[in-house]
Amino acid sequence: MKKDGKKRVWFLLIFCTAVFAAFLVRLYWMQFTMADHYAKKLEQASQTSYTVRIPAARGSIVDRSGTALVQDDTVYDLALCVPAPPDTEMAQTLQTLKELDLGGKDVETQLAAFCSAVSAGELPPAENLTQAQCQSLLAAGLPQSGAVRLTARGTRTAVDGTLAPQLLGGVGAMSAEQWAQKKAQGLAMDESIGQWGLEAAWEDALRGRAGSLKVTVDRSSGGRTETIQSTPQAGDTLHLYLDADLQRTLRSALQQQIETLQATKPEGKGKEACAGAAVVVDVQTGGVLAAVSLPDYYPARWRPDYSALATAPGAPPVSFNQLTLPTAGPAVVLSGPVAIQKKNRKQSSRMSTPQ
Repeated sequence: MKKDGKKRVWFLLIFCTAVFAAFLVRLYWMQFTMADHYAKKLEQASQTSYTVRIPAARGSIVDRSGTALVQDDTVYDLALCVPAPPDTEMAQTLQTLKELDLGGKDVETQLAAFCSAVSAGELPPAENLTQAQCQSLLAAGLPQSGAVRLTARGTRTAVDGTLAPQLLGGVGAMSAEQWAQKKAQGLAMDESIGQWGLEAAWEDALRGRAGSLKVTVDRSSGGRTETIQSTPQAGDTLHLYLDADLQRTLRSALQQQIETLQATKPEGKGKEACAGAAVVVDVQTGGVLAAVSLPDYYPARWRPDYSALATAPGAPPVSFNQLTLPTAGPAVVLSGPVAIQKKNRKQSSRMSTPQ
């Protein structure tokens, strides 16, 4: 019986020693061999990331001499960084934004809803800031501290709203049907695209390709690391055969002729004239040097005032179709004599700020 008892004791000691040795080996493996692995796991658990879209400049439309007809004007959007970066306080940032009165949304209400949905990101409290507003933000030191981000983007502007507006066309927000087609090309749902005229006909060439910036945030400290995932590519420049000076001269001449007919001709002989169209073509190349249709309209009025424009004397949309093919729109007139200038240089990948 004593021998059996000693065997059991020795067996128990050996078993315990083996278990303890296995425990020590496992502990060594975890603390030394896998130290880097678990440190990385811990770091990942304390971090989160999000992506910031970097807008791309849309290509300009210029006449035969290089004079800009349509171009992007730079505006700035404001984004509040959440959580607050190191050495900044969210309460102080909100107070400063309130004092600057940038005319945006109720930031505190928006922030509460934003934080309930995500742990980190950028809240856009104001858009289309003026240069003076950007300067006030810079004077307060908010962009420099990382508390906010100023993002530069382009807004489409016709240099002369009366210069061939029907031909140049315009851009606007996408409809649900357009978004269903364009999202496969990587466009954001809130992006604007060419809706009519040359802006629509040459959309793929004029539209740039947006870039992206990955921001990694440390939840505990609020520190940020930014990595450029893709660089934005500016759109191509569209060169027309159109001559801007000749276009203005032709419009003035046509307007004067209509007014002369109204003032000097009897009823039925020209007094009722209220609309007209004229085209100047280079007989050697077939290039359209100027194309005018009156009465015309400002592109900004097209959508909000369409009903009034359609029923006005001379009906601008109707006279517009007298100048171009009704089924094809203005792109037909200028589709031949145009050229695309490819952008060989990459657009700056960093968010520019006003000087």
